Amino acid sequence: MNLKHYTLSFLLICLFTLTSQAQIFIDTGYTAEEMVDDFFSNSCVTPSNITYAGAAEGLAFFDAGGTDLGVMAGMFFSTGNVNTAVGPNDTGGTSGSMGEDGDTDLENLLSGFQTFDASVLEMDIVSTGTMLDFSYVFASEEYPEFVNTGFNDIFAFFISGPGITGLQNIAMVPGLPEPVSINTINNLTNTQYYVDNSNGMDISFDGYTTELTASAVVMAGETYHIKIAISDVSDQIFDSGIFLGIQSLCGDPLLVPPAQGSIALSGNTISIENDSKYATSYAWDFGDMTTSTERHPAPHTYAADGIYEVTLITQNYCCSDTLTTIITVGDPVGIDDLEDRPFSFAPNPVDDLAQFIFENGESFDLKIYDATGKLIIQDSNVGTTDFNFGDFSAGIYFFDVKVDGKVYRDKFLKL
Repeated sequence: MNLKHYTLSFLLICLFTLTSQAQIFIDTGYTAEEMVDDFFSNSCVTPSNITYAGAAEGLAFFDAGGTDLGVMAGMFFSTGNVNTAVGPNDTGGTSGSMGEDGDTDLENLLSGFQTFDASVLEMDIVSTGTMLDFSYVFASEEYPEFVNTGFNDIFAFFISGPGITGLQNIAMVPGLPEPVSINTINNLTNTQYYVDNSNGMDISFDGYTTELTASAVVMAGETYHIKIAISDVSDQIFDSGIFLGIQSLCGDPLLVPPAQGSIALSGNTISIENDSKYATSYAWDFGDMTTSTERHPAPHTYAADGIYEVTLITQNYCCSDTLTTIITVGDPVGIDDLEDRPFSFAPNPVDDLAQFIFENGESFDLKIYDATGKLIIQDSNVGTTDFNFGDFSAGIYFFDVKVDGKVYRDKFLKL
């Protein structure tokens, strides 16, 4: 989509939002089902029967852009409040009871120990291939003081289904028959997989693993049950978490944050409903030299009648998206007032080809919007110009033509 010319102030806002993130970004506004469907429904796997059990504050979307975490974005599960995972690591803040139950399957991996505050994601998966891979990082506040003690916070990637005996944990120390936990990867054991986060700026956990992979061999076309679970062990404090990367299960490592929403106009004031997803920053341009970086801007009032472009740019660790909506405020100059417009458009309705006809060869700027106000074509040209609308969906479209400083608005029907 072509973008309008932005003011210097808006460019500075965008520069700030693209470079300001230093800590991990946490957003609890998404459900487990929503994130699994958005990240992992692809040509490789089909997930279904998605459930989450645990504290509502124990699940979130994360964006680790600008950090050293190792996985850039995805789902975050914690035995505590996910918001306490945001760095810097200077307060011991990732500690607290959520009042949730533990998990029996995890306790079966730790004979004689009780679990608390479990955070559990379950789903069924049908794969088109023969391998399932999950990319993840395990982090904990139990590091390093409680290594080799009973406070051995643990998690597992359980899988069951055809060809697999019982409930198998595939989150293992690389090359070893040991589950990943506080006592199996730390500053003393399997140190090549351990990152000391003392005084770290990105996240508040005292330590975490390098990016690890949990893998399972499966049969294509068969249904497998997946259970990802993490819990505190022996007590309910000093929390732990799992960062599950979007590249798991053939997911795309680049996540476009879709810019989407709606704008309601009342008089000369607009109200904005921002339904965008997975963004860490938002840059609004209201088309009247006014901008905002709020996720949900307050209603905006225009000082003068006119035709305005309201533009939203969403941004995250890798990608951006743009939504542009046309707003007509009051009674601007248009075809109702200027019947002697210096061009014609034909045919209307249009099936395929149509022309903007300028008998005097004027230069003009053209913008075409769909019925929702979304900008879909922007062009500058001179004189009579042909356009092919063959790929347009049937329906009503609006266009603005700017000639000699005046804006003319009309609509056409695509058959």
